[in-house]
Amino acid sequence: MPDAPPPQDPYNGQPQGPDPYGQPPPPYGQPPPYPPAYPPPPYNYGQQPYWQAPPGYAYYPVQVSGSNILILSIVGLFCCPICSIVGLIMGISALSAINSGNADPSQRTTVIIGIVISALVLLGCLAYFIMVAVMAAQGTGASSFTTTTNSLTNGS
Repeated sequence: MPDAPPPQDPYNGQPQGPDPYGQPPPPYGQPPPYPPAYPPPPYNYGQQPYWQAPPGYAYYPVQVSGSNILILSIVGLFCCPICSIVGLIMGISALSAINSGNADPSQRTTVIIGIVISALVLLGCLAYFIMVAVMAAQGTGASSFTTTTNSLTNGS
């Protein structure tokens, strides 16, 4: 009998050797190998003397939020004058930081508007309390007002 030809490879003749895509998976019962270790960080890792702004940007050590100052003064205008006191203190502090060059000068207008509103609210509250104190010292109030209007209507 003549020798039969070898059977045809169903995968178009690819070699039947080791896996061409990498190493074979580990046998059952063994954990996979660990990934390679990372190199140690450099000697001065995380110990920079100061932060430097990227090129084209300025770094200011004091962060000023003019919008917060403006919001506090407006809340003080409509709700609680104590917020105006806080807004005024923050505004004066921010304005001094801007004038000394330690804060962003683009916030100057918003800070000044917040200071003006806070000062007006506090002056209005002060005028109101002075007016109430003067009326209380004179003994004038709602009772004297009704007495005056009754005397005018009765003709006496």
